[in-house]
Amino acid sequence: MQVSWSPNHDDKFFTFGTDLCLYRVNDLRDENLLNPKEEGMKISDRTYASLMQIATDVQYKCVAWRPNNSPDHLLAVGLSSGRVQLSCFGKVGSDDPIGLLEKEFVLRHPRPCNFLQWNPVETYLLAEGVERYRQDSSILIWDVCAQPSDYPAHLDRKSSAASADAATVFITKPLYELGSSETSHSLAWFYSSPRSIVAGMNNKFLRIFDLREPSRPQIQTTTKFISNVCVDQLFDNRVASCSENLIAIWDTRNFDKPVLTQQQNRNVLKVSWSAARSGLLACISKDSPSFHVYDFHHFASGADELDPPFVERYVLPSGPNYISSFDWHPTQANRLLTVTPSGAVTDVRLAERVAICWSPDIYLTWACGSQVRQFHSIKLCKEASDDISVKMRRRALKGYGISSAVEDNIKCVGGEEKLRKLWIWISTMKDLHSNKSGLRFHRCSHPYVGVSSILKAAPQSPARQEFWSWQGMESHSNEQSQRKVYKSEERFTVLEMCGWSFNRESLSLPIIDKLENDGLLEQAAAVAVFHLKLERAINILKRGADVKGTKMSDGTGSNLNVFAMALSGFSDEKNTIWKELCANLCSTISHPYLRAIFYFLTTTDENYEDILNDPSLELSDQIAFACMFASDARLLEYVDQLTLKYISDGNPCGVFLTGLSEEGIRLFVSYVDQTYDVQTAVVSLIQAFSTSDLSKNGQIQLWIETYREFLNRMRLWKERAEFDVFLCKQERTREQQAQLYICCNFCGKSISFESLDNRNRVMNSNTGSGPPIKPRINCCPSCRKPLPRCALCLLHMGTPSGTSRARSDSHRVPEKKLSKISEWFTWCQSCHHGGHAEHLTDWFRDHIECPVSGCSCHCMSMDPGTDHAVSSFSGNSQDRVDEEVADVALLASKRKHEF
Repeated sequence: MQVSWSPNHDDKFFTFGTDLCLYRVNDLRDENLLNPKEEGMKISDRTYASLMQIATDVQYKCVAWRPNNSPDHLLAVGLSSGRVQLSCFGKVGSDDPIGLLEKEFVLRHPRPCNFLQWNPVETYLLAEGVERYRQDSSILIWDVCAQPSDYPAHLDRKSSAASADAATVFITKPLYELGSSETSHSLAWFYSSPRSIVAGMNNKFLRIFDLREPSRPQIQTTTKFISNVCVDQLFDNRVASCSENLIAIWDTRNFDKPVLTQQQNRNVLKVSWSAARSGLLACISKDSPSFHVYDFHHFASGADELDPPFVERYVLPSGPNYISSFDWHPTQANRLLTVTPSGAVTDVRLAERVAICWSPDIYLTWACGSQVRQFHSIKLCKEASDDISVKMRRRALKGYGISSAVEDNIKCVGGEEKLRKLWIWISTMKDLHSNKSGLRFHRCSHPYVGVSSILKAAPQSPARQEFWSWQGMESHSNEQSQRKVYKSEERFTVLEMCGWSFNRESLSLPIIDKLENDGLLEQAAAVAVFHLKLERAINILKRGADVKGTKMSDGTGSNLNVFAMALSGFSDEKNTIWKELCANLCSTISHPYLRAIFYFLTTTDENYEDILNDPSLELSDQIAFACMFASDARLLEYVDQLTLKYISDGNPCGVFLTGLSEEGIRLFVSYVDQTYDVQTAVVSLIQAFSTSDLSKNGQIQLWIETYREFLNRMRLWKERAEFDVFLCKQERTREQQAQLYICCNFCGKSISFESLDNRNRVMNSNTGSGPPIKPRINCCPSCRKPLPRCALCLLHMGTPSGTSRARSDSHRVPEKKLSKISEWFTWCQSCHHGGHAEHLTDWFRDHIECPVSGCSCHCMSMDPGTDHAVSSFSGNSQDRVDEEVADVALLASKRKHEF
């Protein structure tokens, strides 16, 4: 059983086995198109095939549908005798303007017809393949529009008149005959060259014939892949054929051997290319319920050993029933019909492969077949705006991490609280180290040192113990009514980092005033209480109640006046009713700093664990509190616990404990693993490059290169260049190498003046106060080959471009330019002749051709910016020229990193 789509109608197909049946495909969703009186079958969930006509009186061996609708439904029917009849469903005289119906093409010697193929372009040509017979040809090309001839000589007129219809027209002379004394197995027409065919012959040849010279094949190759030859309609150079269980893909531009062979589990019955999509090949095997689809990509001509990439798909359309044939839809890609030996037809629609890609501009692009869709992910998806790549790109555009002013980085992070605290700490440490009053920090190895390093610095003397009394209340002078405070040089340094101090005489502290001005009244009151300034804390809460009304800052509805009144009733005596009541109510207070105040006031035996272990408090306040009220052993243990916790959580606020050190790298490793924010890790750690050995750390270098690659991929070349400049300033041992230089034509090495070994000798020879002497070189510094000459002044390229550093003991300005751009060398990209830019500019004002004798190259006319280039050198504005040079350098840098 065979099946074939109509090449002229999208909704018609026929099947042929014992009968020839014509069907129309209807949509099941449109019930008006269904006729209950018509026979038919359901071929998919969406389509239904209605039987239009059936023919049972034809004994045929092969059938081909003419790709032309004049007349409509015209079929070429090949008989076992080799004859070919033209007939159609429903004969109507007006539908046959050129008289093709009932034509019959008769062979000289009867033999079975193996295949029929219509020419897809010149549709009046029909190729027929027959069995071998003596010296006769096996491939016959018929012209269906040929004039009728007499009855064949070998037929008896009387017998034929009795058996044939009087209207039958016989054609006995083919237009072309190919393959004399040979057997033909399969044939296919080329679409771009409609007078060329490829045929499998004699069980061992694939031959390409040009009908304009049919005497011999144009191309021939010896192979066993001679069955089911087919040509990709949309890429004529691609041909497929098969042999037993192997499929071969050929490139007619390199026809010596297949570019690809693919093995199947069973013998191949049919292979066919899709008519609506290039590179889509389907095949079925004997006694198999499935078929394979190969999606080939274009492959280069002459690639002898390189197999083209393809995607293989396995489709099971009809359950366990075997597939006997299939055919692609003529216009709809990924749609085909399959038929089983019993005549069951299935309309198969292949799902398209979807390729998805993110663009550097945060556009999501996907391709599905011939369609490409794109949408901006941030505009249509709020979650996408929180993606780390979007955040990193947004920060980079704001100059994140490349500003010497830390305040600019704080603005870049916006509402990201953890990063804001990180940069506040970096700013604080930078100010403390640069401030002459903070002499303690000058003893540290670098300014960005952490609490852990300070407290563990050796040698460390035991902390002194002092007993402080409360300010603003009458208390007993004995030690039981006072609080024990620990003091040491290391603790004082840490307190200074936190903004606290051991000042117990003054009525207030700068940290308290700052918090009050910032509106953090509860925190300011807690710090005042921790410094035993009870009266100051009460006044803060009372003023806060007047400002905020009856509501607290956290909106719980509690009254700050109530807490101020509660504090005013505090007594430092033990076992009082006030302490007992407040201790029971501490857990019900929602604000962490108010809760910490009453934990501190009601604690006994110096047990401050409820305050130290409260994660709602600021880390700096917890560390400062521990430095004042925790013993040496407990303080070190507490700092180690917090350090491990912040490292495991990947919290960047932990740099307060670790500092920008080797231990801080462990913290950022955890941070990057959890957030993928390599940007913050890089720009934070390079702050310490100038005063530490972190620049040699392999992990940091990996992050730096990853971040640079990210900026390049996002097309942020300007930001990447600014980052490189900032990195070189921070990492003083690193020098940025030149990325663009002029090389010698012979050895390929740089000919710049900086590469000369005697550079210092030449530059040091100029000890006067006048302008620097321009060094002249006439040959390559490496291979000593002569440098090119200017085509006009005939001088060697001896004026070096770029800059040269002044001597270290000189008072001249460094990076001073030695030559103007007008003295630089330039050359034509076509003929490679050139010279000094100023000379060439003067030449091309009056000429078009190259100044070199015998060269007819029109150098200047090839440049689309000729007028602009000439005018750029004619002016006297050196600033404008320098600006153009900078633009060219930036463009070269962009292209380098793009490719």
